[in-house]
Amino acid sequence: MREARHRFVAFLEPLLPLMGRSERRKWGAFYIQGIMLEGGRKTAAGMSDRYGGNVQAIQQFVSQSP
Repeated sequence: MREARHRFVAFLEPLLPLMGRSERRKWGAFYIQGIMLEGGRKTAAGMSDRYGGNVQAIQQFVSQSP
């Protein structure tokens, strides 16, 4: 599991700075992780329920981030 986490962080490292503000980087990483993990619905609400995120922040990331 540690190896998978390390690989995930290495994958995100060059992408997150492109997202700009720290909030976008935080929710971007959360969203990408949610998409990659197993689970049913890949909606903001579904990810928030499963992984403990903020539904509104995830929805804003997906719909309003440049």
